[in-house]
Amino acid sequence: MDAQASADGLGNLIQVLKQPRVLSCAQCQKRKVKCDRCSPCSNCVKAEVLCTPSTPAPARKRRATKQDLLERVERCEALLKGYAPVVDRPQTPSSSNHVPDDPPGASFEPSSSAQELNASYITTRNDGSVRFTDSFGTVVMHEELVAIQNSIKSDDSADHGPIESIYESPYKTYPATEFETSASDTPDTQPGPAEAMNLWEHFLERVNPLTKIVHVPTLEPYVMRAAVGMHLVPIEYQALLYSIYAMAVISMSEQECFDLLGHSRDTMLKHYGGSTKRALMKYNHRENYTMITLQTLILYLLSLEDRIHRHASWVTSGIVVRMAYSMGYHRDGECLGLGPFETEMRRRIWCQIIIQDAKNALLSGLSAAMLPMQWDTKPPLNINDADMSPGSDSPIVSREGPTEMAYVLVARLIYAYKIDCDNHIDTPTNEAILLGMSLTNDENTDRAVFGKFREQSEELRRALESYTAKYIGDGAGKVHVAATILKTTILEKLDDVLSPIKEQEEWGIEIFNWKDNLFKMIMLSMEYQCNAHDKMAAIGFEWYMKLQFYPDMLASLTSQLYRRPVGSLSDRGWRAVERLHGHYPELFDMSQRQQLMQAQFTLKAWEARKIAVAQRGGSLETPTYIVQLGQALSEMEAQKAGKPIDWNALWTDLQPFGDGLNSFTGEEFAQMSDGPSARGHGLV
Repeated sequence: MDAQASADGLGNLIQVLKQPRVLSCAQCQKRKVKCDRCSPCSNCVKAEVLCTPSTPAPARKRRATKQDLLERVERCEALLKGYAPVVDRPQTPSSSNHVPDDPPGASFEPSSSAQELNASYITTRNDGSVRFTDSFGTVVMHEELVAIQNSIKSDDSADHGPIESIYESPYKTYPATEFETSASDTPDTQPGPAEAMNLWEHFLERVNPLTKIVHVPTLEPYVMRAAVGMHLVPIEYQALLYSIYAMAVISMSEQECFDLLGHSRDTMLKHYGGSTKRALMKYNHRENYTMITLQTLILYLLSLEDRIHRHASWVTSGIVVRMAYSMGYHRDGECLGLGPFETEMRRRIWCQIIIQDAKNALLSGLSAAMLPMQWDTKPPLNINDADMSPGSDSPIVSREGPTEMAYVLVARLIYAYKIDCDNHIDTPTNEAILLGMSLTNDENTDRAVFGKFREQSEELRRALESYTAKYIGDGAGKVHVAATILKTTILEKLDDVLSPIKEQEEWGIEIFNWKDNLFKMIMLSMEYQCNAHDKMAAIGFEWYMKLQFYPDMLASLTSQLYRRPVGSLSDRGWRAVERLHGHYPELFDMSQRQQLMQAQFTLKAWEARKIAVAQRGGSLETPTYIVQLGQALSEMEAQKAGKPIDWNALWTDLQPFGDGLNSFTGEEFAQMSDGPSARGHGLV
């Protein structure tokens, strides 16, 4: 009888468990009030409305197992190796500091044909959109990384964001086509006379030397008039002046902006950016193409460079290219019978358009070969603004000594070299071989690629050395110092790239394959970034270096450091990470999702380094920036949870990172190991 009663009780329990859970009705959910779950409920009866049952939420996806993730990682590794046949390499010492990349049991079939490399450069993003890229590494890895990320997301209710987010999300999100908005009646933010002149001086001292797209003597009368009242100048000049104000703010520090304008940089950029947009729309810039319009768009897009999506920068710079193309800027003014002044200004503007578009293409994973090929516009002359005037018909003669054009002409030589490389070399294959990946197992083919690249690089070296010997003066001013810094940095990068993988001093010690070489290239790129930043900041051009900082490079570096916690290259990498945090205080702003993710990556990588050093009997002193990242992360999490911050716990063996690190899995580093940044920011 007891057994029968027990069975009956169990059966009743099963029946209860099988009964569907009664949900609150739709009206109560909408009004956010407690529902008695009757039909109809008392709230709906009182309100005299129809009581409608709510729809249950869809079942959650099955939690991904570690085996699922391992299988995907193995398949990812197999695909990579399929494009990179195994090459002979020295025996890895047992005491190596390198963490093996190949998971146990991974099997693969080498690629049978190099045609697979060119089979498809189309990638599909999470939102369903399709994107083309010239980088074979991005194509091979993209779908597998997305699959890994989806598995991780299903294992955690937290939203990790799309795979592109860490690479592509800017610090502040702005519309892709920022200047394509409609005009509005919002009043423009016009600076006072003193503020306007200060902004103009900042532009002349910090921005104009590196861009040289405006003729200062011609524009200055409009600046004076606009300082009294913006309504005193034509609408197209209003747009240009507001873009100049925006660039002046870009060149300031946060404290400088507050002292001069009484507001933060972000606030003033929104004000002057909005005023630029409205002036452009009032002028109907999409139909009224003028030199002033192009100058405005170049400066305005430059002011947005670190604040909009990198692919949006490339798309919008393409609009400017087509606009200039329709105005004939791809043809030299002498061929069109134009006057000397207009011809020279068109050359300067076209030069800056090409530089910006080539740079944006590189950052988008595309080659600069997509630029219009049929153009014969000559390079700008080596002259000062005072050497030409709008009313003169006399031919303009290039100077032999130092001039204001030093930096722009050095940059033009470098980007002309980049465009020429993209036009005459198979970019994906070239990148792979330079990193040490043999696609054909034919050393002669690899040697030929190296030889072609070395030949073109030597041409660039000779051109830069010849130009600087003629036109760069040691005491000729800050712009000449900046030009020398640019030349030196590029030539040092080329020397590193042109060093074959097996001839590097780390070969057989810390470098065993192309992945290790990629890590070194990323680390060196960050070192060059830091060195150039220090030098440019000393002469007032720090703003320009901030625009050259790409967060995906830091993300890639920290992901590599996570997998390579110790070693001489790792030590150098961590020194670069520390310097970068000193240069870019925005990395400590946890209110921005990108910085939040990067902080988690950095702290997790540091934790791995600390453990690895301890296992070898050593110890590490926690750097100040690591403690600050932990404080910022913990404060953000405490505020999110509505809990008071326990500051005493912040100093206990990096424990303040708490849930912020525990919820972050090592697999997320795999998402970043070979992403878009592998496309060679440090290679050219």
